[in-house]
Amino acid sequence: MARASVPQTTKPTIETGLVSNAISAMFAAIEIHNKPVFQYRYEVCTLLVVNAWELALKAYIAKELKSVRLTKQDGTTKPFPECVACVSRAGGPGCSGRFSVDSHAP
Repeated sequence: MARASVPQTTKPTIETGLVSNAISAMFAAIEIHNKPVFQYRYEVCTLLVVNAWELALKAYIAKELKSVRLTKQDGTTKPFPECVACVSRAGGPGCSGRFSVDSHAP
């Protein structure tokens, strides 16, 4: 009797998860911003937008800067300022420092 072929499911990459969460955070910010009555609406919206950009930056680093480790030994991710340093000219701890966001500029 022949065995049925079981489709292989691939584990989603960390970039895929981060991008998905970034999109969700941005949509949540838009939803809250559009509510007419919501206490602390602007504060919550600001937090969600910043979170969305942080997740998008981490997804970019995970995809493009393979040498940069995003997770620490305790399971937490690299803080936002360190992520920004990774894509700046100066670099930062745990970053190569050779990459620049405006690397195409003269």
